[in-house]
Amino acid sequence: MNKMKKFFIALAILLLVAGSGICITILAMNEFNYRKVINSTIVENTHAIEGSYTNIEIDESINDVELVYITEGDERVETRSLEDYKYEVKVEDDTLFVKAINNRKWYEFYTWVGATDCKTTIYVKNNEFNSFKCNISTGDIALKDYKFNSLNLDVTTGDIILENVEVSNDVVLDSSTGDIEIKNTNINGKLTVKLSTGSVDLINTTVLGDSYIKSSTGSIKFDKFNGQKIEATTSTGSIKGSLVGDHDYTPRPKSDTGDDDNYPESVSGAPVCILKTSTGDINITKA
Repeated sequence: MNKMKKFFIALAILLLVAGSGICITILAMNEFNYRKVINSTIVENTHAIEGSYTNIEIDESINDVELVYITEGDERVETRSLEDYKYEVKVEDDTLFVKAINNRKWYEFYTWVGATDCKTTIYVKNNEFNSFKCNISTGDIALKDYKFNSLNLDVTTGDIILENVEVSNDVVLDSSTGDIEIKNTNINGKLTVKLSTGSVDLINTTVLGDSYIKSSTGSIKFDKFNGQKIEATTSTGSIKGSLVGDHDYTPRPKSDTGDDDNYPESVSGAPVCILKTSTGDINITKA
């Protein structure tokens, strides 16, 4: 390595250390209140919903999302977000669109900082919808006591929680970083779960179609899960819990570095169950 390369490497390290020190100093001067540093203010707004719809599409940036069933008052969308975020709420083509528009500058990459209490709440007078699609960059989404024809949820950083939900067709859940919990839910179609970092819990849930569950880093837990063909794989984490009914465990469950000998007796002709993990145990019982 020549002297010039060494000089630039040393300079880069020096600037990195100096920058970190400056950031810590500024935060300390502001009592480690990130909002004082980034000059962000939380604002609350109410957006009226005008028109009828059977589909919902949400394009959110940093807020948690919750769907709330009401019997009194007007349907509306209440947002609690950073002041630089504006919202477009409209009904077109039988669909309610809720979209967050980020007006922060490109260099304000820390938009999400200090926004952990931001939330988008959609108040509706119906608990049955044709389709529900939601795309969130940073935030959680929780759906409880609803019926859908199809469900598609995509979260970059955040949790997905489904409880007492019924879906007539397919369910697609995708999260890069966060946990997914499905509880007391019935799915008549196919279930597809894709997770990069986080755990998947399937509790007292029935899926009449095929179930494909994949986590790169995290465990998969079944608790009285009633499924047909099941394919569950994880790179780092365990696969444990209980399954309802008989299954054909062929090929046999496989763990590269853990215990993979604990699973029910394989029944030929029963729905196929494929379980595989690179690092972790496989322990399945019959519910």
